[in-house]
Amino acid sequence: MSLLLFRWWLTVTGTLHDRLDAARADERGLTTTEWALLTAGAAAIAIIVIAIVKAKASDAGNNIPTSP
Repeated sequence: MSLLLFRWWLTVTGTLHDRLDAARADERGLTTTEWALLTAGAAAIAIIVIAIVKAKASDAGNNIPTSP
C-alpha cells in the first residue's frame, strides 16, 4: 500500500512541478509595466481632451453677448 501511495505522490508532485514550470515559462499576455504605460497613455489623452473641451467651452461662454 505504501509503495502505491509513494508512486501516486511522485506522479502528483511531478505533474505539479511540470505545470508550474510551464506557467513560469509562459510569456503570453501583458506585463505590469505594459499595463502601467497603457494606463498612463489613456490618462494623458483624457487630460488633453478635457483641456481642449474646457478651452472651447470657455471661449464659447465668453462670446455670449451680455448686453441687450
